Order: sequence, then C-alpha cells, then structure tokens
Amino acid sequence: YTTLFRSDEVTVAIVKDRLTWDDVKNAKGYLLDGFPRNLYQAEELDKFAKIDGVVNINIDFKLLMDRLCGRRVCSKCGESYHVSTLNGATTCARCGGELYQRKDDNPETVESRLNVYNEQTAPLIDYYTKKGIILNVTGTEAPAEVLFEQVKAVLDKLNG
Repeated sequence: YTTLFRSDEVTVAIVKDRLTWDDVKNAKGYLLDGFPRNLYQAEELDKFAKIDGVVNINIDFKLLMDRLCGRRVCSKCGESYHVSTLNGATTCARCGGELYQRKDDNPETVESRLNVYNEQTAPLIDYYTKKGIILNVTGTEAPAEVLFEQVKAVLDKLNG
C-alpha cells in the first residue's frame, strides 16, 4: 500500500501542476480522463479543483470482457476492430496492416483490471453521487459513435 500511496501522491502532483498551465487556466474547462482512480486521488483533487461533473459509463462487466478480449488492433495504423465484425479477416481494411491482440487484452489481464476497478475505482461512483455531480451514461450501445453522442449530450447539459 505504501508504494501505491506514493504513486498516488506523484499522480496527484502531476495533475495539480498541469491544471496551472496557461492553456488550462485560459480554457472554458477541461476533461480529466482516467483521473481520479481512487478515493485518495478524488479527495486530493477536491483540495485544488472544482469538479462540475463526473461521467460514469455503466456497462456490464461480461460485455466489457467480451469487447476487450475480442479487440484486434492494426500493427500499422492503430485502427481498432472486434473479432465479431472481422469475418475472419486478419488484415486492416484501412491500410492492410496485420491485426493483432494486445498483450493486455487477454481474459486473465482484463479480469485483473476489472478487479482493481471494483476495489479502487468503483467507490468513486458513490463518492460523486453523494456530491450530486455524477452523470450516468449507458455504455452497452454500439457503435462507439452512439456512446460518444451520449457523453456529449450529458456534457452539453452540464455546460448549459
């Protein structure tokens, strides 16, 4: 836990510093993606930033596991595919590059990441719900554009 705590302190310090840069200070707002990841980080963030809203994408873990473990990525251009839509193809439709499965997209690693999420990040849902700033979105729809539109809609409401 001590290593995690020190890692959290470093992460918080980096975010705190970054929020002081002119491009952030002069902007209408900013979006933090993947931060905070645990209660310590959230509590520290509250000390130096006002958070207007937190987007929570709700998705069934079984569906998420399927999506991640079925993901294939182009070795040349980075285009992302899912095995369910490839019809057996092994090359990228965009550039012809070979498709591969990322090392961290295997069932064991994905399950481990989801367990870490449950232990460390999921408590943030309650934390931000109690503050009245949680913005829930359903992440079960496909394609990604539908999810994008949902997230954009809740952020547009937030901005009035």
